[in-house]
Formats: sequence, C-alpha cells, structure tokens
Amino acid sequence: MDETPDDKASMVRLLFNDIAEGYDKANSLMSLGRDRRWRELVARRCALPPGGSALDICCGTGELCLSLAHSDSSIKVTGLDFSGEMLSLAREKIAAADLSHRISLVEADATHLPFADASFDASTVGWGLRNVPDLDATLKEMARVTKAGGKVISIDMGHPRFPPIAWAYWTISRSFVPAVGRAVAGNEPAYRYLHESAKAFIDQRELARRFALTGLQKVTIKNFLGGAVALVEGTKAG
Repeated sequence: MDETPDDKASMVRLLFNDIAEGYDKANSLMSLGRDRRWRELVARRCALPPGGSALDICCGTGELCLSLAHSDSSIKVTGLDFSGEMLSLAREKIAAADLSHRISLVEADATHLPFADASFDASTVGWGLRNVPDLDATLKEMARVTKAGGKVISIDMGHPRFPPIAWAYWTISRSFVPAVGRAVAGNEPAYRYLHESAKAFIDQRELARRFALTGLQKVTIKNFLGGAVALVEGTKAG
C-alpha cells in the first residue's frame, strides 16, 4: 500500500520526537562542523530590514532561528515545527540565549501555516523540505506568508552532479549517517531514514524549478561540498 501524506507526517513526527535529544550533536558531526556557517549564510541571504521578521519552518531545535535572531538585534523570528520534543529543546536554548522576547515558537503543520498573507519579510527552512508530506503545498505556503520582495530560502542536502563525487558521497553517507545516529542518538534506523530521504529527495535543480513554479522569481542555487549541500533561494514577486 502506498504511503499517504498523513502516514508520512505521523512517521516523521514520531521519528524527530525520538531523536531530538542528540540531533544537534549529530548534525555537527555529519556536517563536519560546517552547519553553523551555512545557517549564518542563510540569515545573511535573507537581507532582513531593521526591525524585520522571519519565519523558519521545520525549525527543529531552533538553530536557524537563533542564527536569524543574531543577524540583527532588532529582528523578530517565528519558528514552526510539528515535533513537540524538538520545540521543547528549542525553547530551552532560546531562553538560555536570552532571546525569548524576539523568538516565538509555534507547533503547527508546514503545509497549512497559521499566519496571514505577507506576514514575514523572509521565510526559511533548513534540512526540512524532504520531510514534509506535500512539498509544493509547503512552498506555496512559504511564499504566501512572505511579503512582496522578500526571500524564500531552503538549505538542505543536495545531489552532486560530478559522478565520482556523487558516488563517494552516497557510498560514505550510507554507512556514516546511520553510524552517527547509533553513536549519538542511539537510533540507527532513524538516521538510516535520514540518509535514504536525502537520496530520494529531488535534486537542487528540480527544487529550484519548483520554487519558480510557485511564482518565486530570481531563483538561484548555491552549492557546497560539490553539491552535497545546496542553498536554493527565490524572491516573492511584487
């Protein structure tokens, strides 16, 4: 029987609730410590105005929310996720950083954002689009709640185009990612899913095409690690 969007949503929610505790440490190991710099780049690319606002969907433990808030002391950030355990950890980190007055968290579905049209100056998602039950609905929602001229940005695993790099990347990832999951989070099957979901997800060129189909303009791709990680960015028309 084919998996329905509701089936995927339930499975992903349970998975991320289960691995929440070791998620940040695992991400740092799997990215060789570069994930923070990539999030900081996303924050810069948002080009938020003074006093501006940003939405980060699939916010997880709040790392990208914190990067956005640190980009300017006047920025307001809303983080959204459907994993209660992830959001609990995010609240602790945001409170520890004394940023609860500038970062708010919402437990909700990324395919039905509980915000009015044009609510934010930018919308972001980090390593989350491959886990949503309906990619196109999510992109449309991100564009809908973004103000005219604002950025919609995703950073996620990509697909290297150069065959030797692609072969090496997927071969190493197949064993390395589950091993990290076993050592750090005590959950090898969950991290095997993360590897498999990255490999099965559309590549960055197709994601850029989906951005354009949503109506976003000036869509660009920036690759890292030979295309193993990709930043896709578009601008809301208007």
